[in-house]
Amino acid sequence: MGILASIGVQGFLYIALVTGALGGFAYFVHHERELGAAAVAAADQRTVAVAQERDTAVQTAAVLQTSIAEGKYDKIIQTPVVGIAPFKLYHNALCVDPVSATPASANSGDSPAVSGTADRGSNQALPDLATGLVTIGRNADAQITALQAEVAALRLEMQNGK
Repeated sequence: MGILASIGVQGFLYIALVTGALGGFAYFVHHERELGAAAVAAADQRTVAVAQERDTAVQTAAVLQTSIAEGKYDKIIQTPVVGIAPFKLYHNALCVDPVSATPASANSGDSPAVSGTADRGSNQALPDLATGLVTIGRNADAQITALQAEVAALRLEMQNGK
């Protein structure tokens, strides 16, 4: 008799039982790994979908804030300047008539007399210059206001980020 005859029927039943249990456990582990992999893939898909939705919302908010800022800037540019500082580009006393009305001998001093009439030909370009300066001032005021708003927004963002 061989080794198989010495085991007997009861031994074969135990071997079959242990082999079946090991096979069942192997099938269970394989099945659970497949389910776990499917759950991980589904969770990854949900995470990607949520991230894409959040990115879309952030992009939409950024576009909206940019358009609002552009609208505010355009509105600021179009509004007139509150007040223009008075300035003179020339002094009327310096622009005198080159021909004096009185002879030089009538004055008691050595300098020739000044007639006091302004040279009207020298201020013809002033309306265009004034318009240009007002436009430059309006644009500068709008840029300063926009930059101040941007600095305030950045300060708020920094404070909220702490």
